[in-house]
Amino acid sequence: MLPCGIDAALLLAGVCAAAGWLTYRRLAKRRRRLLRELFTAAAAAAGVCGDPAAVLVIQANRSSEPELGRLIAAAPRSWPVVLAGPGWLAELKSAAWGRPVGLMSSLSPGGGALRDGTYAAIRRGGRFELVHELLPYMQRLGRDWSQVGDESPSADADEAAGRLLQ
Repeated sequence: MLPCGIDAALLLAGVCAAAGWLTYRRLAKRRRRLLRELFTAAAAAAGVCGDPAAVLVIQANRSSEPELGRLIAAAPRSWPVVLAGPGWLAELKSAAWGRPVGLMSSLSPGGGALRDGTYAAIRRGGRFELVHELLPYMQRLGRDWSQVGDESPSADADEAAGRLLQ
């Protein structure tokens, strides 16, 4: 039997670990729900039938980059674009990119980091992957858009994620 102080410390450590795990699970569940809502609302705004493989979320301050605009215009039509900015800018970008552009303000409230960045949200089976370095990612894809949604661009990252989930 351990001394009373050690028992209390172990109990406290166990309670803290359990509380941390439950908080993580709650936040992960909320994030998945927000991403599902993002995919549904973005697909409806862009007139995409079915579930898109990816959604592009663009901040207003990044929308003027010419290379990003060229890549967005070349991206598949099944990839809805959501702009975090004013409605008039979304209308201008829709005309410039030749595709419908939804507004982040029309999506559900909350989201924190999901509202603040420029990223691609990619659906891979039942999970989501966020690519925050959007410009290099899209440049790397070039015209080979078909690989998105099938397999991760980084086999090492998938292998590491698989080890974490075991």
